This record gives sequence, C-alpha cells and structure tokens, in this order.
Amino acid sequence: MRSVIPSIALRLSSKVRDYFNARPFLFAVFLLGIVMNFGFFLFMSGQVWISTISTLAPDSIQYMKIAGGILGNNSPNEFGLMIFGPGFGAYLAVIMFLFGSHEAILLFFQHLLAAANLLILYEVAREISKSHKIGIIAAALYATSFTAIALANLILSDVLFFCLYLFSVLFLLKSLKRFRWQLVILSGFVLGAAILVKSIGQFLIVGLLLLPLLYIKEMSPAAEWKGRFHWYGRYAVAPLIALVIIGGWMTRNYVVHDKAMLAFTGAGGPSNIALRAIAKEENREAGDVYAEWVETYKARTGLTELSLSDDYDMRTHEVRKAIGKYPGAMMSVYFGLTWENLTATNELYFTQCPTYKYDIDSGVLWYKAHSLNFLSFWLSICGLALMILLRRWRLFFFTAGLFVYFAGLIGFTQFQGSRLFFPGQVACFISIGFLIESLISSKEKPA
Repeated sequence: MRSVIPSIALRLSSKVRDYFNARPFLFAVFLLGIVMNFGFFLFMSGQVWISTISTLAPDSIQYMKIAGGILGNNSPNEFGLMIFGPGFGAYLAVIMFLFGSHEAILLFFQHLLAAANLLILYEVAREISKSHKIGIIAAALYATSFTAIALANLILSDVLFFCLYLFSVLFLLKSLKRFRWQLVILSGFVLGAAILVKSIGQFLIVGLLLLPLLYIKEMSPAAEWKGRFHWYGRYAVAPLIALVIIGGWMTRNYVVHDKAMLAFTGAGGPSNIALRAIAKEENREAGDVYAEWVETYKARTGLTELSLSDDYDMRTHEVRKAIGKYPGAMMSVYFGLTWENLTATNELYFTQCPTYKYDIDSGVLWYKAHSLNFLSFWLSICGLALMILLRRWRLFFFTAGLFVYFAGLIGFTQFQGSRLFFPGQVACFISIGFLIESLISSKEKPA
C-alpha cells in the first residue's frame, strides 16, 4: 500500500505537468486565479478573525449546524436542511471529519474548488466552442471576477455548486464526443449532488435532456430516426439518475415533514414576490402583510405556533391567492427583481472587509453611477448576437440557455448582490470570450 500511493501521486503529477505544458497560457491564468484568491484572503484576514469566517454570513451558520448535526456534534438542524438541503452541509461534514473543523481548513478546500472551477470552465468553454482561446478568456474572466474571489473566501455553497454543475455538463459533453457509459452515469450522479447543494439547479435536469439534441444530427444516423432515438435514449440516463437522487431527498422530506419538497425555496421565493406585490398594490408594509397571513392561517387551522412545514403551506396558499388577485403586480415585481439582481454588484465586502467597507462602497457607487454594472450584461448580449450573425447555433443555444435559465431564477429574492447570478456567469464568460476572440480574429485576418 505504501508503494502504491507514491506511484499514483507520481503518475498524477506527471499528467498535470503534461496538461499544463500543452497549455501554458492556461497555467498562467490558473496561477492568477490562485494568487487573486489567496491575496484577497490575506487582505480579508487583516480585518476579520479567521475563526469568525463561518459566522460572517447567516447561511454559513446554518451550513455549519447541518455539518455538526451529521457528525453528531449538535442536534440535527432540520431548519437548515429544509431551507438549504443536505449537500453542502454533508460536504463540510466530510472535510471536518477527515481534517478538522478549523475555518482555515474549510477555506483551503474552498480555494481548491475555486481553482478547479477555473479549469472546468476552460474545458466546458473549449468543448462547446471548439476554441482554446475562448476557453482561456472565460477562465481569465472567472479568475478576476470579484464575485468568484469573494465567494471562495466564505463558507457558502456557491463555489461547490458551480463546480458540480459544470462537472456534470463537462462529463456529458465529453461523452457526446465519444460515448462512454461511465461519463453519462457520472454526469447524472454529479448533477444530483449539485441539486442537493443548491436547489436552484433542479431544472438543469431538463438541460441535460436537451443538451444531446445540439449534437443529434452529427452523432447519429442522418436518415434513421430509430437510430437517432436509440442514440438519444442512452444520454437520457443522466437526468434520470439525477431525478432519482433528488426524489430520494423529497421522499425523506415527505416522511419527516409531510412535504414532498426539495427545499423551502419552492414556497419562499414566490411568497417574496407576493409580499412585495401586495404591499405595493395595497400601500402596506410587507411585514404587516406577512403578519396578517400568519394570523389568518392560525385562525383557520387552530394552531398557536407555526412550524416551518406550516409556514410552507401558508405561503403556498397565499401565493396562489396573490396570483389570482394581482397577476400584473406579481410579474412586475418578478421582472424588476430579475433585472436588479442581473446587474447587481458584489456586496460581500461589507462583512469581509469591514475596515475598508466605506471606501469600497464609494468605489461601487462610482461604478454604478457610470453604469459599469451593466457592462457584463451588454457585452454578453453582444456576444450572443454575434453568435447568431455567424450562425454558431450550438454555441448560441448552449450559452443563451444557461443565461436564460439562471436569469429566470434570480427574480424571487433580493439583497444578495451578484452572488445570485454567480452560476449564470458561466454564460457571460463564454459569451464575452467569444466576442473578444472574434474581434481579435477579425483583426488578424489580412485585408
């Protein structure tokens, strides 16, 4: 056993060296990403104690409690499990069990994930665009993204979700190039894990079903629909596996909470829109509207206290009423929040950099005053438009699909800044990478 481990490590290091030797620019971007993340860590650690990083964000506290419950260090955190799901808490529990629970160790693994994300993003961008340059540009944009850097230095689920969902896409893309059951099965398992980390990924199951359709003409017999159906059916195994995984968690919630749900956000998100819409239409405070919901529900059910399960039922009921009463206001609030979150800036610096938060805030205000927070959005739109003009349909549908998917799911909440659209930045990075690569290529062509 002792001789096997060094042998495996030697072969792995050799493969990593060969990988980067063939891609020197990627290696430079990879180092840039590591330096940016670690540099921000040093900057942040001069202002907050490392031991407090697990309490800087309210979500982090719940994740740590979930992990502690899994390890038996505290009672099971059913509240956190119902709100967030088990994925990230289980991931933290594994790290804490193997390496300890100090925040520095947890952040080290966050940095490892961030470094891996850079490489996975490069591979996905290169695979779908067939361009090494687009992959490099997308990876460089990730390495210098303030949102990505900030999230790599907090105990939050975003970096792990980004890693898992991109890995799932990459496995399926690789299997489309050369079919292998292992990759298809891995794609399904990894997506299932990603959904348990963040329920926002649940509809990516449909995305995995649609992705092979972008390749169906070239990868299956052109004249035989039976052959095409058989070819496509093999890839449907991946989303089916993911569906089984999340079905298991929903069954567990049905047994424990009498609710076959994936996470509380299924009611919490729409109810946020309903509260704002009713408050706007009736000229009331959202808090007063919610208090009325609670009192009405208590009167109807005879309860004196509401459990989280009761709160779920109450919100679901009130959302249905609000849709029937104020459909226009509901849509207005939803699209307003979507646009607000789509063009939001990173606001995590308030907790990560308390010493300089007002200096940073003045810079952010200047940034917004000059409409620079819209830059990424409009550059992405220009990239998508150029894909249409150049008839790069596969790249367009893939990138636009990701963009629309994550943009469509960020209109249910607020006050989280650019973190909400972080998974959708994949589409922005690829689209902007395509735009830049096209401009460079056009200038290199002889007149």
